[in-house]
Amino acid sequence: MVNGSSQRLGAIFLALSDPTHRAILERLAQGEASGTELAQPFLISVPAILKHFHMLEHAAPMRSLHQAGRQSLLAATEEVCLS
Repeated sequence: MVNGSSQRLGAIFLALSDPTHRAILERLAQGEASGTELAQPFLISVPAILKHFHMLEHAAPMRSLHQAGRQSLLAATEEVCLS
């Protein structure tokens, strides 16, 4: 039987097993960023970065912030940044 804690740990390890996810998390630990800013070092599209972000959001406390024009700003919560 798998309890909720094991499922959560599984989601966290799965998300962190991807180097792109780890790089996004490292960037967001420095402060909020737009999808465009997150996508720039990877040479992938903003929608692809947002899919990566949503995988992280499922595993860790991430959040989408206010709209800045047409862009949403993304951030890790303080809990993630302190870990």
